[in-house]
Amino acid sequence: LVAVGLSGFRQWRWTILSLVLLALNASLLLPFYTHQPAYRASARGAAKPIRVLHINLWIVNNDVDRVVRLIRETRPDVLSFNEYSPSWQRALKASGILNPYKTALHDEEDIGLYSLAPAFKTDKVSIPYKHILAATVPLSGQPVTLMTTHTRVPIGAKRVRHQIQHFETMAELAAASKYPVILLGDMNTTPWAYPYRHFMARADLVDTQYASGIQPSWPSLLILPWLPLDYAFISPDIKVISRKIGPHVGSDHYPVQLELALPAESR
Repeated sequence: LVAVGLSGFRQWRWTILSLVLLALNASLLLPFYTHQPAYRASARGAAKPIRVLHINLWIVNNDVDRVVRLIRETRPDVLSFNEYSPSWQRALKASGILNPYKTALHDEEDIGLYSLAPAFKTDKVSIPYKHILAATVPLSGQPVTLMTTHTRVPIGAKRVRHQIQHFETMAELAAASKYPVILLGDMNTTPWAYPYRHFMARADLVDTQYASGIQPSWPSLLILPWLPLDYAFISPDIKVISRKIGPHVGSDHYPVQLELALPAESR
């Protein structure tokens, strides 16, 4: 009888623990579904939407044609690349697909930032093993600060510290901008992880998934992706017309496609 009682207690203990964890996860994920109208805009009421495309190309991917096709079909005003290796830089330059972009920034082997509009200010900020690229460009008649980056995979205490430092630097750069901010990148974290929550508490930015719900982008090699690693953060006065996961382009990540509306009072 005692053994039966102990067995029942253990089962209830695990049930209670599971319910607590479920409630905790729900509290972290609910904001992505309960306040969507506050972050969304209608394409009908907006000026020319800002088309944004972010792609983690994957360094071993060589499917240039699919990437070029996606860029041609979406015609983004702003284009962000991660795992933008020298071979990818050469291949996309040779394709001619990047010729219309008057702002063209990239580091040696990882990130690239392109805009159809010419930048009047650019910056490259270094953190341990990584960079942040920034460009201030006129979009829909007003200056906007664009940023792209790619944080380290947080495996091991040292890499976790580097990732947190990376997020802190991003928050500082966003806060220092005099203009609305669009920040793109594979952040190698999830909305329920400490680096993300610490960043969101410090940065005056909005995760565009608040307008769409959680959109997993990795890994594309499974039937269904299950981690939302690729992000677009925006200033609160920028609204989301649409946000969706793009088609498979040979990478282990899916692209992120957005249409954004800038604040009308600033145009």
